[in-house]
Amino acid sequence: MLAAIKIENGDIVLEKGSPVWVTGAKAIRQRLEIMLKMFLGDWYYDQNAGIPWMAIVELENEQIKEIIKNKLLKDEYVKEVKSIDVERDKRNMKINFRTNSVEGIVEGSTVIGGLA
Repeated sequence: MLAAIKIENGDIVLEKGSPVWVTGAKAIRQRLEIMLKMFLGDWYYDQNAGIPWMAIVELENEQIKEIIKNKLLKDEYVKEVKSIDVERDKRNMKINFRTNSVEGIVEGSTVIGGLA
């Protein structure tokens, strides 16, 4: 079972001075949401992690969904992508996803900001 330190708004969640842990489907959801927020090349330890947001922002939603789907399927805990929804305005993109994972159905969403 996957376990991870809980992250909210980019910060580690602490309870009585100790990190809070998430496990199972919650840990997978957090992992996928963080991965989707990451810009390609931003992580020092893996330059292939993330999505080339600035390069794909002008693409049609269906093309963006396909890129996101392929990225989600590369995660070792994801077995199938059930659905992806992309909503955009001038500066932000909201992504909702539903996957079948090794821990069951995982649903999540994230907002990518500052794209314009």
